[in-house]
Amino acid sequence: MKKNMKKLAAVTLIAGLTFGIVGCSNSTSGQANSSDANKPITLKVAWWGSQDRNDRTQKMIQLFEKQNPNIKIETEYTNFNDYWPKMATEAAGQSLPDVMQMDYNKLGEYTSRHLIDPLDSYIGSGKIDLSSVDNKAYLAGGIIGNKNYAISLGMNAPAVDYDPTIFQNAGVPELQPGYTTEDLDKTLTALKAKLGTNGFSPEDTIPYDFPFYLRQRGTHEYSADGKALGYKDDQLFIDYTNYRLTHYKNGLFGDPKVVDSLKTNEAGLMISTGKAAVHGFTSNLVVGESKYAGHTLKLIAPPELPGGKEGNYLKPAMLVSMSAASKHKDAAVKFINFFLNDLNANDILKAERGVPISKKVRDHLLPSLSESEKEQFSYIEYVSSHSKPIDPPSPQGGSKVSDLFDRLQMQIAYGQLTPEAAAKQFREQANQILSAN
Repeated sequence: MKKNMKKLAAVTLIAGLTFGIVGCSNSTSGQANSSDANKPITLKVAWWGSQDRNDRTQKMIQLFEKQNPNIKIETEYTNFNDYWPKMATEAAGQSLPDVMQMDYNKLGEYTSRHLIDPLDSYIGSGKIDLSSVDNKAYLAGGIIGNKNYAISLGMNAPAVDYDPTIFQNAGVPELQPGYTTEDLDKTLTALKAKLGTNGFSPEDTIPYDFPFYLRQRGTHEYSADGKALGYKDDQLFIDYTNYRLTHYKNGLFGDPKVVDSLKTNEAGLMISTGKAAVHGFTSNLVVGESKYAGHTLKLIAPPELPGGKEGNYLKPAMLVSMSAASKHKDAAVKFINFFLNDLNANDILKAERGVPISKKVRDHLLPSLSESEKEQFSYIEYVSSHSKPIDPPSPQGGSKVSDLFDRLQMQIAYGQLTPEAAAKQFREQANQILSAN
């Protein structure tokens, strides 16, 4: 079932780009469809996310429609896993939305299929206003081949969130910046010893993924041309897998099948229900997870590798792109600009998609933020000076490679494969997928 879903997700990349989110500007573009200013039109806008995100986005859209009575927004909303298959289906039927919420790792596939338009001319004219973006790194995630195909709706970064209440109850010191993998292992072991209750695992996900692990070792998941794996030594796969396996066998990491089933359900995550103290994820999710935990969770960078490289990076939590097939590009651009810059709109959205790239918006929101929202803002400020540039988006076939990796890790966890055999299988099959690009 999961395999079929990933296949569909790859096709979906084609569809995803057309659907989405559009921005509001104070004037029409002067390109292609300048008559949109007065003509009644309908835009399709699509996004994925939690119910909270959906509620906020719907309210923001109502505000846009009130300010632009000639524009009717037709919305498409689903969860992340269903979103991409839906986009694939719509792409195949040539019915993609005008604007869509875009994932960084899908961007390369959509641009290579010419499903989304570059936005440079609209940025240059000021119709998409980026004058308040105060860090070039906030824009880098949407640029491919020197063209800007997507704009970040909020920044995030790889992170670890942890529950300070559980640490306090266990009498275990909280994690501190600069901690290492060895420090983390000692902390998790101490938590397990103090709170080894039924159903409790100190961590419900490993604190960083395989690409992050590779960055700390000075290499990358993919080659520069995207047609093969980028790392040369399979021992890296074996060592990372053994790290995960040891945590699972020692009771520090939750049952992989259980953890996998909870990935898209913030309310049911082990850290959200008090069954784990540490959770590796992306920083923007701290708001939702804190809500379900009932108190503010704290953020810290993933553990450092002694003698290793900097692994962290700033990443668009999600982006917005415009369909190349849109018949109402002026209106789409107007909506995108509204999404990014309108202060009243962002009072509704409240940085739920990540820290806004506009300093004007950040400064406006800061006094009204909750503690978990402030935690997110502070963490992104920290990562801005403790990171290196993000790797390029995954190449075509990247979603299939990710699916293969997850499947092999599950087989290893349940004794169906050794790490050594899986490393060889991963290289052979991943290179076969990538070389077909």
